[in-house]
Amino acid sequence: MSSTNERPTAIGEILAATNRGFGSSVTRAGQNALAVLQTVPSAIVSTLPKALTSTVQQAAKPLFVSAPQRAATSSTSFFSGGPSWFGGPSSASTASSWFTNTSAKPASSSSWFTSTPAAAVSTSSIGSSWFSVGAMFSGSQANAQDNMASSAYWLNVTYYFMLYSFIIFLILIIIHYTITPVFSMYPGSPGVIPIPGSTNDLVYWKKKTQPPFSDPVPKQDDKLYGKSYVNMFSYSIDIYLTDMTNSNPNTRLILYKSSAPITAPDPIPTTTDAFIDYMKTRTSMMMYLTNTNDLVVTIFSSSPSGDKRYNSAPIKNVPLFTPFRITVVVEDRMFTTYLNGKQVFQRIVHDLIQTPSGLSGMQLFYSSPEWTNTPNHTIYIQNFHLWSRPITYKEIVSASPSLAQVKDFGVSPDSETKCVTDSL
Repeated sequence: MSSTNERPTAIGEILAATNRGFGSSVTRAGQNALAVLQTVPSAIVSTLPKALTSTVQQAAKPLFVSAPQRAATSSTSFFSGGPSWFGGPSSASTASSWFTNTSAKPASSSSWFTSTPAAAVSTSSIGSSWFSVGAMFSGSQANAQDNMASSAYWLNVTYYFMLYSFIIFLILIIIHYTITPVFSMYPGSPGVIPIPGSTNDLVYWKKKTQPPFSDPVPKQDDKLYGKSYVNMFSYSIDIYLTDMTNSNPNTRLILYKSSAPITAPDPIPTTTDAFIDYMKTRTSMMMYLTNTNDLVVTIFSSSPSGDKRYNSAPIKNVPLFTPFRITVVVEDRMFTTYLNGKQVFQRIVHDLIQTPSGLSGMQLFYSSPEWTNTPNHTIYIQNFHLWSRPITYKEIVSASPSLAQVKDFGVSPDSETKCVTDSL
């Protein structure tokens, strides 16, 4: 038996030699368990939809990358080569025993045993992460089912709405063509449901200056050009009168309808009757003022018994220096006159209104010629509104533009000076 000096210096050395093998075994077991744990998320991720796979992998990556590192830093013995839970030396080169160094401060943050609870915490947080992802996936499925149900409902509503609308439309079409008009194809036509489309009216002489003398409308490039203005048409015109004494009282022509401009007579008529006799072979309709400032609309028409002249009742003493609007509606054998939207005359003739025998060609409307405005211009016009059909009273009162103001006529500051007109 050896002496006391030959004994091991400490019983701890014997225990340290024994426990090095134990520590290595524990370390290897921990590494194997972590390796198995790493394969679990991959299997779970493979079962998720592609949309969630990348999100899950990114969430799980930090947890499992750090696990082997923890295991590597924790694979030290209880008694040597690493930190001890009970205050062992922190240097790897220090081989002191657990029993020989008890004065060192515990370093629990770097102990092998402390890494084990951390791994457990990481594992528990991994489990909670998978439960959260599963709950999110289940919620997405529920939301998708709700959206599908809502979409199916609105598809059904749209389908039945279109079906019933089509059936109602067919019924209205049958009523329109068999019983009574339902759709109004243009303003003023019979029907209760207006159908938007192109209009059959235009407004001329609206530039707030006077039109040129004998200016024809419609123009060649207008949609109203080429229409018949014999017995199915309407028009309105805004008029402003300044003075009766500064122009010839027997030739106060406002506008006329003919196939060509009317040249000046020689000599100029000195009476209203002479003026009418001159115009009746050259025009089919005219609007003029008498020497008593009465406004008259006259239509010249052919008939089996010869040309006829149909006059409206004079609109007595029309106002001076005040704008007013005259509207005329011609329909087959009838024509009606309105002053500022109020009917003042209506007449039915015996025969259908026709173009006088002395005229041929397309009928156009003309502003007054220069020879009717001598010596000075006292009749101003604006907003000649033309329709290629008879219009209704509702259209008359709602027609636009509204009645022109005095400033819109381009009136000369001195009513005794000659009017300056536009040029084409």
